[in-house]
Amino acid sequence: MNSIRTIGPAILAGISLSSCAANKLNPGPISSKPPATAIVASSEFSIGDGFIMKKFIYPAGVYQPIHEDSKAHYYAPPGEQIRVKDTGMSLGTQGGIYWEKGLIAPRKVYFTGNFGIKLPWDKSDMPISIKR
Repeated sequence: MNSIRTIGPAILAGISLSSCAANKLNPGPISSKPPATAIVASSEFSIGDGFIMKKFIYPAGVYQPIHEDSKAHYYAPPGEQIRVKDTGMSLGTQGGIYWEKGLIAPRKVYFTGNFGIKLPWDKSDMPISIKR
C-alpha cells in the first residue's frame, strides 16, 4: 500500500508531462507564403484565469508572421512578448497567434509554457482583423 502512495504521484506527473509533450509545437523559419501579411488585434485579449490556469494576456497591435511549421504559421507581437498572470505574480513569456494551414482565419493562440515548450490553445473569439 505504501508503494502505491509513493509511485502514484510519479505516474500522474509522467502522464501530465507526456500530454504537454504531445501538443508541443516546433516552429522554424518561414518557408511558404503566410496567409496574411499581418494580423491586427484591436484590443488586448486573454486566455486562462490566473488561478487555476495561468492567465496569458495578448496585447493589442500588429502581429507579424515570424515562424512556420508543417501545420501552421505563427504571428507575434513585437518581441513575441505576452504577459502572464499567475496567482498574484505578473510575468512575461513568448506567445502569439497560431494560424493553422488550410483555415480562412486563425482559431488558436500559442504561448511558451513550462520547460520552454510552445503550446497551442483554442481561442476563436480574438478581436482581430486580417491584412492580406
